[in-house]
Amino acid sequence: MEQNHKPSKNNSIRIGIAQGDYNGISYEMIINTLSDESICELFTPVLFGSSKLVSYFRKMLKCENFSFTSAKNNEITPCKPNLINISSDEYKVTLGVQSESAAELALRSLNATYDAIKAHAIDSIVCCPISQGLLKNSAPDFKGNSFFFAQKSNDEDFFRIYCKDDYKIASVTSNIQLCDVNTHLTTSLLCNKIRHLDHILKKDFMISSPRIAVISVNPLNEMGQYIGGDEERLITEAIQTVASDNIFAYGPYSTSYLFNESEFRLFDAILTIYEQQATTIFAFLNGREGAVYTAGLPFVVTEPYCEADYEKAGKNIVNTQPLRCAMYLAKDLTLNRLENYRLRKNSLKFSAMEQAKNEPGM
Repeated sequence: MEQNHKPSKNNSIRIGIAQGDYNGISYEMIINTLSDESICELFTPVLFGSSKLVSYFRKMLKCENFSFTSAKNNEITPCKPNLINISSDEYKVTLGVQSESAAELALRSLNATYDAIKAHAIDSIVCCPISQGLLKNSAPDFKGNSFFFAQKSNDEDFFRIYCKDDYKIASVTSNIQLCDVNTHLTTSLLCNKIRHLDHILKKDFMISSPRIAVISVNPLNEMGQYIGGDEERLITEAIQTVASDNIFAYGPYSTSYLFNESEFRLFDAILTIYEQQATTIFAFLNGREGAVYTAGLPFVVTEPYCEADYEKAGKNIVNTQPLRCAMYLAKDLTLNRLENYRLRKNSLKFSAMEQAKNEPGM
């Protein structure tokens, strides 16, 4: 889809941070990450959270020299960690335990970041972890951060890309069981997903001629033939169809071949058939240090590839690398979109000038 959110022209990109579950690892990740002053040389972080919770976790983590700049009325101070206080209430922190108050504040933070990006007060969003089932009572339709912002944007044409360094993994289907994959899979669906992924790689990641590998679900037998299903034919048909659009997609590949032979390093992105394939492969390659990009929305949304992790909450042993990855990814994608906006704008001006030259009397 064509992106319609124009990022800030300032040198410092403003990244809004949705606080996530405060009884999990979110505030530890945020404060420990932003305590590194070099972060603000790259972008301006803006936390949508509670000033009282910040004070609580600063003391717990012994980071009292670190502070946020209070941002009122969306007046954000560049190159400093900013805090937009979304609640003045007192909250009881029960680390490692789900609570309705934590659910309510997590949802309020998500809504506040959405309102801010629509008002162009921030340029992109990073979502901190929310534990599975936290919002089952306060928001029973909540299926994760990606679906939340897709629903807010009335955009069904989105998908998640798991990103780390030079490889990216996406999936054709999501939120369906493996046994239902064959009933959902069609050549048309595959073509649409390949085209969409190709578009995102070009526009958001600035890869001029991306190479996409498509992985099958079904394994190979001793004869090198796929066992069960009709996916090999569907994938082959889809790849042949999109080739006419100058899209470089290849496959189908078996997981064992693509990764045992390190063939995946030849591709810019990998497309799996269902999402658990993507997450399993991503965790195998990278552990828990990557980020997830919700592609296809009118603005950039990323999140660290990690869980709320109740077992580590409060012990100050949290790995901050996933949050760093999510922030760096949000910054890079926002800058890429800003560059694309500039190029399109200049291209339109050039086209208008050329048209004017060819008009009679010019």
